[in-house]
Formats: sequence, structure tokens, C-alpha cells
Amino acid sequence: MKRFCILAILLFVLSLNLVAQNIVVGESDYSWGFPFRPGFEHWRSVSLYTSDEIGRYGDISHLSWRTQDGTFTNPCPLFFPIKIYAKMVEEDVLFPQRCSELVSGATLLYEGEYPFINSGWNIIDINDYFYSHDNLMILCETSLLLEDGAHHYPDFTQSYEEYKHLQGYVSEENMTTTNIRPLIRISFMSDDDIGATQIGSPIDGWLEMPILPSLHWWAGPGLAPPTYEVYLDTNNPPTTKIAETSDAY
Repeated sequence: MKRFCILAILLFVLSLNLVAQNIVVGESDYSWGFPFRPGFEHWRSVSLYTSDEIGRYGDISHLSWRTQDGTFTNPCPLFFPIKIYAKMVEEDVLFPQRCSELVSGATLLYEGEYPFINSGWNIIDINDYFYSHDNLMILCETSLLLEDGAHHYPDFTQSYEEYKHLQGYVSEENMTTTNIRPLIRISFMSDDDIGATQIGSPIDGWLEMPILPSLHWWAGPGLAPPTYEVYLDTNNPPTTKIAETSDAY
């Protein structure tokens, strides 16, 4: 070991992603195959979340749905081709209507194949969407028809809500209302600037440390940033970059 005399060395990990504020809308009352159901002839699901339920406005960076443990129908396809749209509307209830009418004027947030997990939050990085007024309508499409007509899908957490959700096939004249609505987690970008997160700050004085120290940190579940910059300095904020990595432990 070498001994170093330091003046409050500050170690920071700078996240290159804005810290998000997560808003969960709904209670975990039930599980069902909304909003994504592969194998159901181009399934459509429309959910309405009111401004009172969401409680804030701003830039939305991620949308998440939670699957229930052990509810995957076996065998279930690993990747689902999906689309997600958003639309701000004045209505606070939904009545039967065609999905094409609802999609008209909506903003496409995500299109691609998504690997849903068996249990927990499925976090989807959407095109950033500025939610500024009224209520928020989220429209989801699953366009996967499995061979032999098999219907395999995960169950997502739902809450009991009247006239807040529509479901149906693309070929149907009108979608139908349900008395349950998918639980959703809406992630807003932070209003704060990107800043350093202090993960260690020894007191002034002597500090024992190895000649070749290693640095480890753990990124918990949720919106883990894609890249980290590590700074070491005697000033706050630190200015000397000592590493850049995408790994977290």
C-alpha cells in the first residue's frame, strides 16, 4: 500500500443520461394480455391516462409495462414487433371506435421488435415526447400472427378502471371497452442539468489505497445510463477525467 496526503478527494460518476422521474399510473389489481398480445391477428390496445393521474407535464423519455412472474404462455416468442403511439386528448373516457380513427393525429413513439422479460418492468426507450396538456392516450399495436393460430403472450399488470381502455383486432369495425387498464410507468426527463453523482468523499488527511485501485458501482433496475465518465480531482466539481466506460457492476 502507498500512503497519500489528500484534500478531500472527490470521486464522481457522471451519468450521460438525464435522471428520470418515474410516475406509475394504476394499481396492481389483475393481470391480462394488454397491451401487447402476439398471435392475435394484429392486436390493438388503447389506454387513457388522465392528467390528474399523471400529475405533471414534461418530456417523456421512456414508457414501461410490468409483466407478472410466471405468466408467459409457453412457448412465447422472444421478440414482439410492436408500435407505440401517443396522443393528447380532452376526453376522459373511451367509447368503442376504430383504432385507425384514434391513431390519426397520434405521434409514433416506438416501432421495432422488443424482447419482453418474464417478470418485472419492460422499459422501452421511446422517441422523446413532450406531454404538455390534457389527458394522455397511449396506443399499442402488436403485429405478429403465430403459426397454427397459437396464442402465446405474457400477462401484464392491470388496474380496474371503467372506460379507460379499448382492445380489439385491426380487422374489427370497432374496438371494445374493458373494465381493466394496463398499469404503466411514465418516465419524465429531469428538469435538472446533468450533474455529477458523488459516490465517495474521504475526509481530509491520509488515505491508504492500492497502487492499482479498481472502481466498482452498481446501476440498479430502471433507466441505467448508457455511458459513464469518471472524474477524480481535489475540486468540486472535478475536472480530471480518468475513465470512460459503459460498464456498471
